Amino acid sequence: MVPRQKCPSAGPAIAGGVTLWSKNGEQSVLTLHEAAIELLEASPEPLAVLESFAERITPSSWTGSLANIMQARSRAISTLSKHARPDIAEAAKVVCEKMIQWVERQKEREQREDREREQRFE
Repeated sequence: MVPRQKCPSAGPAIAGGVTLWSKNGEQSVLTLHEAAIELLEASPEPLAVLESFAERITPSSWTGSLANIMQARSRAISTLSKHARPDIAEAAKVVCEKMIQWVERQKEREQREDREREQRFE
């Protein structure tokens, strides 16, 4: 096995294929999958791994509000801002700021589309 400091780009590359999301029991709260957290904690570059995770907050298919799905996934990643490792916590804060902007833009887009749809029916 290659020591992780010799291959720092492996984390983000692997992050693109790891399962990210799981439902938390009866409450049906979306959380980060254990494998994703393990990968993040093993990576020497947590910011790069979290950026790769963040790029996947938009599902390939969905029903209902895309903004709501993105927001739930963003919340799952945002829990890492309280991680015990300061580098992971700080990286999570940086990535969360970006995700908040993406979610807000999607909400605005959906509201605009809803208004346009309502105007067509009037």
